[in-house]
Amino acid sequence: MLVDTLRIVDGNVHKVAAEALDKLGWKLSDQPDIIVWYWIAKEQWDKVTALGSPAVEPLIIVLEESVFESEAAAAALGELGDPCAIDALTAALNDDNDDVRKAAAKALEKIGINPE
Repeated sequence: MLVDTLRIVDGNVHKVAAEALDKLGWKLSDQPDIIVWYWIAKEQWDKVTALGSPAVEPLIIVLEESVFESEAAAAALGELGDPCAIDALTAALNDDNDDVRKAAAKALEKIGINPE
């Protein structure tokens, strides 16, 4: 099912899926897990964080698996402030990308963890 491809963060698969759903006139479901993946694909980070705790696990997956959206996922996790993200954010402090490392450090600070 096309909706399921919203969860594929490898490359642009999820973005193409969201665009296709838009063209088909798809309406957002009432399932938070689908909604969060849709907004992640659309890079609407404010809408992702507005969903609250249902966004945490998908954001952790994006942080760990996406090359292009890890920085934004780390920042969104910081906005949510959920302690469940601490391990993933701590691991991101060792990311190859300096911007991801900085975003992870900032997110940990927002959660109340000193990353140093």
